[in-house]
Amino acid sequence: MPREKLDQSWRKARIGARIWRKSQRGFPLSRRDRRCARMVVAESGIDNAAIGKALFRIEAELVTRVRCVARVLPKVFTLDLSGVR
Repeated sequence: MPREKLDQSWRKARIGARIWRKSQRGFPLSRRDRRCARMVVAESGIDNAAIGKALFRIEAELVTRVRCVARVLPKVFTLDLSGVR
């Protein structure tokens, strides 16, 4: 199944959102991250709203992955949580 082609501005906004999220979580930015961040800032079609939308999309994808794992894990592991408060 072919992947859909993303708009260049949307792709760069997602890159910017990933870099912003990485810096907010306290991870050091690599030289490549800093170079990509400069590219995103220089792009005229990308504004704070586009990066915000991309950030929400990335976080929604992460929540979906966590929910999928949460559905699979009980089948793999059986945990006795009766004594846990």
